Amino acid sequence: MKVHKHNQLYKLFLVTIFLIFLTSIITQAQTAVSLGQYGFWGACAVSQSVQGWQFQVNEQITVTQLGLFDFLNDGFAQEYPIGLWRINDNVLLTQGILSAGTESPLIQNFRYCDVPDVTLLPGNDYSIAFYTLILAPADTIAIDIPSALGVDPSITYLGGRDDLSNSGLIIPTHFDVFNPDRIGPNFMFIPEPATLLLLGFSGLLLSRNN
Repeated sequence: MKVHKHNQLYKLFLVTIFLIFLTSIITQAQTAVSLGQYGFWGACAVSQSVQGWQFQVNEQITVTQLGLFDFLNDGFAQEYPIGLWRINDNVLLTQGILSAGTESPLIQNFRYCDVPDVTLLPGNDYSIAFYTLILAPADTIAIDIPSALGVDPSITYLGGRDDLSNSGLIIPTHFDVFNPDRIGPNFMFIPEPATLLLLGFSGLLLSRNN
């Protein structure tokens, strides 16, 4: 009886280790968009403005971090509030602040901050945007992007959005005619199938050890 119990505990330990390993593989966050080294024209955002872009998702995803383009990878001249909205009802879903300098982690030319996770669903329009209080010429975003934009298959890019604001971070209401445009903000996400796969493996392995 003791040997059987020992074997069960050992199997449970192995299952736990396997699930930790599996989680590290299938729940790695992906970036929504990427920029090539060349092929875009950049400019800094004007004072008291909100800059971003509109998109849809092609599958259910979970957003985990919001980010902002760092052209020379040398940090930001000021901190930048950033947020993500559902346009259908103008609801702010999640938000964060990107620190001045190089404190925010750099991943492929974008610096990111952790935000409360939020699930995005197909059938809605969303907008991601950041707020600039003071003109910062060193902080460049990509304005007109004829060839450099890469978009994850889970995302459909719809166009740039911007607005003026003397009250901080708001949802941008002006839809830009240039396409693609206003790629400063970015986000990292986990596709929902990864979460479902993890739960499925967990249930299967645990049931076999009962």
